Amino acid sequence: MLRKLFVALGSLKLTVLLLLTLGLLTFLGTLAQIQNGLFQSQKLYFDSWLVLHPVRDIKVPLPGGQTVMALFFVNLMVGGFIRMRRTRRLAGVYIVHFGIALLLLAGFVKLEFSDDGYMALWEGDSANFFESHYHWELAVTSGKDTSKEFVVDEGVLQQAHGSRVALRHPDLPFDLIVDAYTANADPQPAERSMGTADVVEGYSLLALPPSVEREHDTPGAYVTLRPKGGPERRMVLFGSSMLIPRARTLPIADETWTIDLRRRRYPLPFALRVDDFRKEEHPGTTMPKLYESDVTQRVDRDERRLKIEMNKPLRDQGYIIFQSSFGPSGPGTFSRYFSQFSVVRNPSDQWPLWSCIVIAVGLLIHFLMMLKRYIVREASAA
Repeated sequence: MLRKLFVALGSLKLTVLLLLTLGLLTFLGTLAQIQNGLFQSQKLYFDSWLVLHPVRDIKVPLPGGQTVMALFFVNLMVGGFIRMRRTRRLAGVYIVHFGIALLLLAGFVKLEFSDDGYMALWEGDSANFFESHYHWELAVTSGKDTSKEFVVDEGVLQQAHGSRVALRHPDLPFDLIVDAYTANADPQPAERSMGTADVVEGYSLLALPPSVEREHDTPGAYVTLRPKGGPERRMVLFGSSMLIPRARTLPIADETWTIDLRRRRYPLPFALRVDDFRKEEHPGTTMPKLYESDVTQRVDRDERRLKIEMNKPLRDQGYIIFQSSFGPSGPGTFSRYFSQFSVVRNPSDQWPLWSCIVIAVGLLIHFLMMLKRYIVREASAA
């Protein structure tokens, strides 16, 4: 039984089946983007082990992208081992197998151990962190010691759906109780609120369905601040400062504390400052032809000046920083611009390049070995 299983896992039939399944998932995931958007469709079809695809009123189970790629990795390794036992004249093919396996492993590392987000900096501003496009957090910061920051992940906040979540820490002079959390909300003034809505500080939070583009969702929360030895206070938090102040600053126990519902922040091992931004437009249009930023990278007391362009990112310590956008946009020239960078922390950033080199070497070796056999055979026939 084990031998049959071993042979089945390495068979070419399984390879074809997995490729067809991956093609089906790609087709279904592409169609799902119309209703669910790119982020949610990727999570449902490619970042999962099992997919429940809706067909009218029935949900059909399908293997998720992670399951297919894991089986493909096993199939590649086992199949290569079986063919290796049959002949030793396919050294180049074995090297190609190893290169493809490295490529699959790079995708797994990227999926499980990477972070991505953005950084928007006006000329002259600097930062040593970047923010997520999709995920949020609740941060409590001390005014006396700004390094004293307490962060609550969105996963904990989402537990406040139908039940309250109490957040306590021995270094905090108060308890923070999340009464309710909504992943996508719209603040409504009291006069426009429904009769059953919870009105706090003149506003209620109207729960909205998830947006097609997940980055457009803005969460909201009702929280109760309960100081140790003082009267409690209720407040409403919202991820945007359009109507309600996003960061709430309160004096508690002879200290100022800031409570902020913000996008999740990821620290950088260096600080980045935008010194100058330049853009070049196509003649007669407002469409940018080229835009780039002169930046200063600071690590402790060491500084170095760099240029980040559209297709020339900064790569350092496993971080990749791309020039992705800018503002303000539109006709005319502005006195000050901000640069927006896409930031990715990917431990396997260079692995695809190495795997392509390995695959190319394997193909070259296999071609030369086949060419040698052909020349020897033709010489013997002559």
